[in-house]
Amino acid sequence: MCKCHQSELHIDDINQEWLLMWGAKDLRDAGHLVDVTLIAEGKKLKPCHRLRVVLAASSPYFRAMFSNNMMEQNLDEVELQNVEFSSINAIVDYLYTSKIVINDDNVQSIFTCCSMLQVLGLHGKCKRYIISRLSIYNCIDVYCFAKSLGSIELQIESFRFIASRFCDFVKTKDFVELDKESLVDIISSDDLLVEKEETVYEAALRWLSHDVQNRSFMISEILSYIRMPLLCHDYMNECIVKEDALMNEPQLKEQVHATAMYKSIKTMWDQSEKRKLSTTKEDVKSNSLTESTTDSIVTTATAEAKTSVKNTEQVLTTRLRSGMKTETVLLFSNGKNTFLFDPIKNKYYHGDSSSSDAAGLKSRSDRLMPVMKNAEIFATRNGTVYLLGGLEIDKEGSSSALRCKMFVFDLKRLQWSQRASYKSPRCMMGIAELAGSLFVTGGKQLSIGCGVSTVSKYNYDDDVWTDFTPMPLQLYGHGCASLVDRIYIFGGKTTEKKLSTDVYFLVNGSNAWCRAPSLIVPRFLAGCTTLISEHGGKQTETIYIVGGVGDVGLLKSIECYAPSCDEGWNMFGEFPSGRCAQTVTIVGGKICVVGGHTT
Repeated sequence: MCKCHQSELHIDDINQEWLLMWGAKDLRDAGHLVDVTLIAEGKKLKPCHRLRVVLAASSPYFRAMFSNNMMEQNLDEVELQNVEFSSINAIVDYLYTSKIVINDDNVQSIFTCCSMLQVLGLHGKCKRYIISRLSIYNCIDVYCFAKSLGSIELQIESFRFIASRFCDFVKTKDFVELDKESLVDIISSDDLLVEKEETVYEAALRWLSHDVQNRSFMISEILSYIRMPLLCHDYMNECIVKEDALMNEPQLKEQVHATAMYKSIKTMWDQSEKRKLSTTKEDVKSNSLTESTTDSIVTTATAEAKTSVKNTEQVLTTRLRSGMKTETVLLFSNGKNTFLFDPIKNKYYHGDSSSSDAAGLKSRSDRLMPVMKNAEIFATRNGTVYLLGGLEIDKEGSSSALRCKMFVFDLKRLQWSQRASYKSPRCMMGIAELAGSLFVTGGKQLSIGCGVSTVSKYNYDDDVWTDFTPMPLQLYGHGCASLVDRIYIFGGKTTEKKLSTDVYFLVNGSNAWCRAPSLIVPRFLAGCTTLISEHGGKQTETIYIVGGVGDVGLLKSIECYAPSCDEGWNMFGEFPSGRCAQTVTIVGGKICVVGGHTT
């Protein structure tokens, strides 16, 4: 070759890796160059070309077996113990083809086999699949399964799910059938998402009463994990102190006594800190005490109270559960970028516990998420956040292949995971929550370009959409409000493009929409929210509607309606400027309005 300018060609051909893998598969299928045969459950796997090399390269377990002078290194057949044939066969196929089908029926078996044989890549894929399929109906099985295998991450994720859905999980049959060890793991956790300790106490009683004959001797032990200082004073007196069967338990009686002492001492401590034992200079003068002497008395009394409280805390658990110290934040997302905002602290949070103030806003970007324009975002009472919108078209591209993607948000990781797609793509629909299910009402259907009356119901645990009773009207751009036992729809635009004042509601357990008092002003694309207030021990739910588009343009008027008062809609002041398509929510007991259009 003639000498010219020296050059180099660096080749990194991914196709060669595929050629090597598929060449090995062809040799295996033909039974050529076989070096070892695996046996599981008495059945032989298809003989494999250079299987020792493939297994050793994919698994530290097999690398040790075939390269450290182990007996199996020179055997023509190797029998694997405690391994299901179907699982190891699927895993070997995967190693040769990179293809495998994982489903609810085989994932635990394949995951177990991967754990034992240390097939790390597939092990991680199985783990992520199991986590994505967690529900209140399988979470405890997954938790126990993870504990048995020593899979720490899977154990943490399944327990985190149980803790976050505790209020729902305790209503299932699986909860009352828990073994004692698992129950204690749960009710002793700081991570339970409960607002009141009474919820944990009642759950423990439900578990005990499910099998009184075999569990009655555990009463003291199980209830020792209840954080009695967190119970309401009246509740503890009515439900524990006055129950002879409970107070006959010596350990429980001692716990109740320690709680009463703790609360009494803590009250004295708080009062001494707040009022300095109500000692004033006049008291000092009348009792011939100097200020320094008074300060000494106050300091001593406060110190004694603090010491007594700390000593009592050594016997009692006074730490708040996770749900008792939550903060209300606003979540903003277009799918691709997501961040949280605390309006009280004026702080943005964008993942990994990092934060910045309003001037230094940064968002958490998810490269796997699309940018979803005009998507609907909705938060349930338990904090679950849904994002609904965007189009999904399969490879065939048929009109029936259109889907409306839905994602659910992990608040701790600031990450979205996809759920079952909504089959009827639309925009300007209403979303509400009732009895733990999500309802999507009406909207403008993209395939036909006009409003519809259809209603769909989504069950989170089954990840399934079902059809529900249609609305009385074909509407889009209407408001939708969630109350404890019912949902309301109001306003919007009809297929004739007329603004509506009609209001309808659906009661939990019913399939029929009922008429409610009409709006004062017809509204389209108005923002709405529900505020729960308490007066004299009675809770009142009030719906607030802000702005929207009226017959003469943008509105700034506000209407409110309290169904329990049966007084119809009332005008409630005005917003500073006309606005539509804004988000309205409640933060710290105050109505908060975000975004929208002003022109």
